[in-house]
Amino acid sequence: MARAAEPGLLARFGDFLDSAPFLDLARRLTGRPDISFADVQATCYREGHFLTTHDDLVAGKNRVAAYVFSFTPRWRPERSITSASRITAQ
Repeated sequence: MARAAEPGLLARFGDFLDSAPFLDLARRLTGRPDISFADVQATCYREGHFLTTHDDLVAGKNRVAAYVFSFTPRWRPERSITSASRITAQ
């Protein structure tokens, strides 16, 4: 699917996450100087739907860290699973 001529708010947020200033911040926060990009995906889950346990390994992507931004208006910490997503060496 092609992006619209004028990027929406989520596309602009994704561009920010993949920008030099944010990547520099990510490198400082994680202590990983090898962070070179940010993959971005926006997913909308309906009530009662959840992300299953998984890892974020994708062959050839060389991912070193993962992040999640939740924009759920009434999010509650007890609904989260800590360490549900891990990147591990193969």
